[in-house]
Amino acid sequence: MTNFRTPPASPDPLLDLKERLDWHGGRVREATVRECGRLSDPRVLALLAPRLNDWVPQVRDAAREAMMSLVERMPAAALLAILPRVQHLLNAGRTDHRAWVDAYEQALIRVTGVSALLQGVQDADCHLARTRFHLLRRHAMCTPADLVGAIGRNWNDVMLAAQGVRLCMQLPPDQRNALCRKALASPFSSVRTLALQAMLETDNADSLAAAHAALLDFNESVRAVAKPFMALHGVDLRDVYRKAARRPERNAIEVRTALAGLASLRDPADLAFMQSFTTHASKSVRAEALMAWLQHAPGEKDDIALAALMDASRTVRKLSLYLVCRRGAFMPMALVKARLAATGDAAMLADFARRLGKS
Repeated sequence: MTNFRTPPASPDPLLDLKERLDWHGGRVREATVRECGRLSDPRVLALLAPRLNDWVPQVRDAAREAMMSLVERMPAAALLAILPRVQHLLNAGRTDHRAWVDAYEQALIRVTGVSALLQGVQDADCHLARTRFHLLRRHAMCTPADLVGAIGRNWNDVMLAAQGVRLCMQLPPDQRNALCRKALASPFSSVRTLALQAMLETDNADSLAAAHAALLDFNESVRAVAKPFMALHGVDLRDVYRKAARRPERNAIEVRTALAGLASLRDPADLAFMQSFTTHASKSVRAEALMAWLQHAPGEKDDIALAALMDASRTVRKLSLYLVCRRGAFMPMALVKARLAATGDAAMLADFARRLGKS
């Protein structure tokens, strides 16, 4: 290392440290790193972190020593706050940090305590919660049940929830199902899919109830897991979906889900039933019914495009443009012009003309 010339001192001690830690001379950075290791100010942790992957080996080594010495003197909150930056070293390419990161994490666990880390998995800051979760999991500091149970309110975090469901697979069925039920309420379909798959590893009343509810999940992937399981139990899926679609208290999303589920069964006997929803009060249900009709009878795409064009809702009418341009449906341009002129939809008429190359 060369160039021991130091930068001019700053009146702010922290700013002065940062300037010296960023100085181009390696000897200055190394001396400053060692100075930081003798302090007890939590703010120096964030200043030291970049030097852990410094391009000069002596500075990296000094930063590692300083960070380890600070573990015993710093508040747990400050140490945990800096942990994501420490763990980021596992992806650094300058040198292999794995052994040092492992030693640092074990020292952090010893100082912070497993119970505090478990509590931290519920932190409102999802990045901190994930960091603590992965720390406990990597070092096997608690049982899978304790770790999954610690997720608490963070089941809505997609990364934590997905990892939690995978851990559930290591648990006995009763514990697994109790925890997976929480994951089934996640807003993320990938998490709900994993949770349902985990529950269906056992065949009992809990798994049957979960699969039955999942038949009406608004995500197709979740429904796809539930349908074969329910069919094996002799459940008439067509009957479930038809009744769900006709139930008066169902909102538009639930009716659309029921129609999509019914359409996926591809039974020709359901075509007339689904066509009956093309006059539903909800425009989103009418659009779903038209697409279900197309799924069952693609050869009737011209009739479906016409039905869409004649709808009172512009949202549904846009399906006619999709069917003509993407699915090869045919409608006379004169009819399109007359209908869209009547609705005052000059923009859609221009779209038709542009995409079909007609004026």
